[in-house]
Amino acid sequence: MLLRQKISKTIDNWEDRANQVLKLFKYTFPDEIDMGAICYKFGIKIKPMPFGDPSLSYSQITRGRRGIIYIKSGMDPIEKKIVLAEEFAHIYSHTQHQLEVPEIDINKIEFQAKKMAAYLLMPSKLLGEVYVTACQLTDAVLVTEIADHFLVTEEFAMYRLELAFGHPVHGISKLPDGSLATIQMFEE
Repeated sequence: MLLRQKISKTIDNWEDRANQVLKLFKYTFPDEIDMGAICYKFGIKIKPMPFGDPSLSYSQITRGRRGIIYIKSGMDPIEKKIVLAEEFAHIYSHTQHQLEVPEIDINKIEFQAKKMAAYLLMPSKLLGEVYVTACQLTDAVLVTEIADHFLVTEEFAMYRLELAFGHPVHGISKLPDGSLATIQMFEE
């Protein structure tokens, strides 16, 4: 089903924070976004998860916006990139370790970190280029292709597109009048 959708021009606080980070780098293509380099620039160390720890990852704030990200060894590079972005967002944006936060606030903190990670790995500036490409093609640009372009998972790309359009998006296509439309799949 095609849905006409105006691309939102509003920037929320989490997108603004991500843009503040990204403006320190001269990324022109999605595959240039290097979470290791971003962490290094902000004094955040990346270390392997301590032996025997079953967690995928966690971050520890040491002082200010500095800290340590512990990450499980042997992760898929794309998953690792997403996890690093989320853990970076925790250290960059939050002042307390999650163990010190009331349980009721943990979901809010996780949501904020995921949102900032989405804006870091799929910034609006580069996402806009996907819209331009969609306008030039006769076929739709599907979320799988968008995920491949940004080197993220399909689920992560869908999350970012939902932030941009306000509803689930499975692809972007050009209508006969030249305007963009989003494609949303419905299950019966």
